[in-house]
Amino acid sequence: MLPSWVGAWNPPKEQPPLLKADAVRLIEQGIRSHALVWDKLSFPLQIPRNEQGQRLQWLDNLSSDGVVSRTGKMQKSRSKDGGILFEAVWDYQLSEQADWRQYPDGKRLVYGYPELQQLVSLSPAYWVDDAWYAEAVVEWHVAGLAHWAKLPVFKRERLFRRSIESYQKPFTRSVYLQFTEAGWQFWEQPDS
Repeated sequence: MLPSWVGAWNPPKEQPPLLKADAVRLIEQGIRSHALVWDKLSFPLQIPRNEQGQRLQWLDNLSSDGVVSRTGKMQKSRSKDGGILFEAVWDYQLSEQADWRQYPDGKRLVYGYPELQQLVSLSPAYWVDDAWYAEAVVEWHVAGLAHWAKLPVFKRERLFRRSIESYQKPFTRSVYLQFTEAGWQFWEQPDS
């Protein structure tokens, strides 16, 4: 059996070069894979038919736009005193046209995808915990904004108003690149 160090990759001792064009390409590929997910509703979802308010307005609009389907059902449950209760509920399911991601509490709607607008700054590579990293400050906007997110009932939400105006007023954030044995890569924080 060979020792564990045989064949192990050793990072370079000197700062590896990173061209701005390469950084842009890696960042574009890296952020494009991260769907922007709306966390206010999770599907499947059941609500009492007599419910009023914001959530019902959202669901009515999503249903009208074909993103969700709605069916009426009767739900049977037990009351506190042990009696049987019947309640009329709306059952909402995502349609086949809906773009969604699975979470522990259900499926959530995707409202768009981040797209790089410009690389504002790129730091020189620096050494941290046995690896080379570079920090990039980027401006980005929401691309492919879902049709439903542009409906008036959703435009009341700051998230969607900012998403719509992000072409003119881009978001700013820092992202990181890491040098590996395969070269420079978009770095993502490991799940804890």
